[in-house]
Amino acid sequence: CNDNKEYEGFCRLITSTISEQNREHQTKELKFNTEFVPAEGLGVKNYNWDKQDGYVVPKDRNCYTSYFFKPDDDSISVLEQFRMQGKRYTDTLDGGVALHCNLEDHPTKEQYIKLIDYAIQEGTNYFTFNIPNTQCDDCGFITKHPVDVCPKCGSKHTTQWTRIIGYLRPIKGFSKGRRIEAIKRIYNKGVK
Repeated sequence: CNDNKEYEGFCRLITSTISEQNREHQTKELKFNTEFVPAEGLGVKNYNWDKQDGYVVPKDRNCYTSYFFKPDDDSISVLEQFRMQGKRYTDTLDGGVALHCNLEDHPTKEQYIKLIDYAIQEGTNYFTFNIPNTQCDDCGFITKHPVDVCPKCGSKHTTQWTRIIGYLRPIKGFSKGRRIEAIKRIYNKGVK
C-alpha cells in the first residue's frame, strides 16, 4: 500500500469496477456514486459490521478511512500522499475522495504554496491541511501546536483539537473508535 504501479493498477481496478456498477444500476429514481469520505462514526461502524459479518478486514486498524494509503504509515511522505489521492489513483471515481494532510506544524507561506501547486499538478482536487491545536482548559489560551503544557500559564490541563473528518473537534470528544484512530495518526514534519 504505497505509491507504485502495481498498487495504482489495483486501486484503479477496484474503483473503476465500483463506478461501472454504480452507472449500471442507476435509475431515474436512484443514483449511486462512490464517496470515499466515511462519516465520523460510519467508518468505525462499517468496519465493525464487516468484521461481525465475517468479512476480511485489516487487523492493524479499527476503522475504514478515506485514503489510498495507510494514514499511520510513517514511510509515506506528504508528497506521496498527494500523489496517491490525485488523478492517477482517483480519476475512475464517480464521487469524492479527500486528503487530510496531517502536519506536525504550520508550513510557511511558501511551503503552503508549493504544496498547493503540487496538489494541482497531481490532480488532488479535494484536500485540507490538518495541524493539531491545543487549548488550555484553565486559562483558555490556544496554540497552533500539539503541546501537553500551556505555554502561557504552565497548566497541564489541556485539550488537543484536530480534524476528525471534515471539521475540527477536541480529540476527547471523538467516538471511542475515532479516538483510537486519532492516536495512530502520523503528523508529518512537512516539506522542505
